[in-house]
Amino acid sequence: MCEINLICKMKYERIIKSLEYLKMRMKQETQSYENRVLKAREGILNNVPYANQYLDSLLLCNIPRKMKSHLPDVNNLLASLKYDVKNLEITGVESLPCNDRPEYMSIRGAIRYDLQYSANCGSQYAIASN
Repeated sequence: MCEINLICKMKYERIIKSLEYLKMRMKQETQSYENRVLKAREGILNNVPYANQYLDSLLLCNIPRKMKSHLPDVNNLLASLKYDVKNLEITGVESLPCNDRPEYMSIRGAIRYDLQYSANCGSQYAIASN
């Protein structure tokens, strides 16, 4: 395999690892969100001040829907990259010009934005959940 193809393969493998990490973070953030919703519901049952507002603000964020909306793009790009890596291993020729895959940058940016949004979701009432 020539040097340019080896560099391309390494670049694609790095993007694959990054996408798999983002998928794991989305799963963790969804679980964290669901735990915060459960805690807010417990707070309502225990008459914790502002627990209703906390739950309402969490439900407005709808983090699971935001995270799930990214999965088709992530899975499609992962499949494409894995195909390109396999193709490079077998033929030594890339199917597309070797690049940083601009779609990766936009997907990564959108996911990072939503992860930050999720972390801040309901924060004005979070004290009520403690």
